[in-house]
Amino acid sequence: MKLLRKIMLPVVKTFPSLTEWYDEACLISNPYFQVPDLDCWPCENVRSVLNLTTSDVTNEKYHSGIPFIVKDPGLNKVGPKELRRLYRDNKEMFDCDAPRAESHLHGMVTSEQLFSQLLSTMKKDMHVTWKLNRLEPTRAVRTAFGMPHKLPSYIASATPEKFVIIDDSTAATHQLPVTEGSTVFVIQGSGSRLYILDPSPECRSSCQRISVVLHSHHILWYNWWYWRGSSAPVEHKDELSVSFIGSYF
Repeated sequence: MKLLRKIMLPVVKTFPSLTEWYDEACLISNPYFQVPDLDCWPCENVRSVLNLTTSDVTNEKYHSGIPFIVKDPGLNKVGPKELRRLYRDNKEMFDCDAPRAESHLHGMVTSEQLFSQLLSTMKKDMHVTWKLNRLEPTRAVRTAFGMPHKLPSYIASATPEKFVIIDDSTAATHQLPVTEGSTVFVIQGSGSRLYILDPSPECRSSCQRISVVLHSHHILWYNWWYWRGSSAPVEHKDELSVSFIGSYF
């Protein structure tokens, strides 16, 4: 390993941007990956996303195959203004440890471009994904959105990887990012989006599509083994959507 590090040093010095890939858990995902003989019973009888705001989400009957939403007082409203303020207050840290975002209209952009240009001139249909996988930026953004008071009993440790998704009110339907952990949460910071959960390829013959509209201060939980999430626009809504996505093992 020491020899490999010495060999790589000139390469890293010549191309310092390569260090951004150091924290990536997976550089290339396999779109054809499936779990052999996955038992799909957890999603077989699911017909809708449950609203468990007034329920005990730690109850064992709410197992990991049941997607649900909760309106949680521990969550904060986060819109473009709050994101710009957060970036401005932590600019040096974000420029160093979370320097790039991806816009489907502009390709890869720097975090500085995102907050100085794109958010102030958000174009119709624009969709932006800002990925965070280092401790300091993740902690800052997590604090801004707040953390839910109610956590399901079946989760273990949180993964470091997080995503901030910014959508114009007319942004087209898009797939949610593939997360490291199987238990996924989506916090709606501002605006509204329709979240569609399709059965995973292994469970398509046993389970059916469900969906829910998520509003500010709400969080959606679902399991990646049984569901694949996507985000769609909500009719007659004109507020920019900002969401925060992460996962647990």
